[in-house]
Amino acid sequence: MKGQQGAIIFLKGVVVLIGMAVFVVALFLLPVMANKDAAAHPDTMYVSYLFLLYAYVLCTPFFIALYQAYLLLTNISCHNTFSASSIKALSSIKHCAMTIIVLLVVGIALPLLLFYGKEDVTGPMMLALISIFGASVIAAFAAVLHWLVQQTLEAQSENKLTI
Repeated sequence: MKGQQGAIIFLKGVVVLIGMAVFVVALFLLPVMANKDAAAHPDTMYVSYLFLLYAYVLCTPFFIALYQAYLLLTNISCHNTFSASSIKALSSIKHCAMTIIVLLVVGIALPLLLFYGKEDVTGPMMLALISIFGASVIAAFAAVLHWLVQQTLEAQSENKLTI
C-alpha cells in the first residue's frame, strides 16, 4: 500500500515538473528566441511572433491535459479510480491530445503552403510529426483507459443492482 502511494506521489511530481518545464520554456525561452529571430530577419519578423502565438495556443490543451492527469492521479490515490470524475479526466485527456494533433497538422500545413520553395521546413516538420506520433499514442492510450474504466463502472453498477 505504501509503495502504491509512493508511486502516485512520484507520478504527480513528474506531472508537475513537466508542467513547470514547459511553462518556463514558454514564458522565458520562446519570447527570447522570437525576438532574436525577429532581429535577425526584420523583413519576416511577423513569422516569429505568429510562431510565438501558435506555441502559446498549442500549450493550452497541453496544460489542460496535465491538470486532468493530476486529477486522475488524485482519484487513484483516494481509491476512487472507477468513478465518473476519472472517466471525465480520461475523456478530457483524449480530447486535448486530439486537439494537439489537429493544431500540429495545421502547424505543418501552413508553413508548407506559405513558404513552399522559399524555406527549408524539414526540421520543424519532423519535430511536429514526432509530436503528432506522441500525441496519437497518448490519445489512443487515454481512449482505451476511458473505455475500460467506463465498462468497469457500468459492471459495478449492474452488480450493485443485482445484490
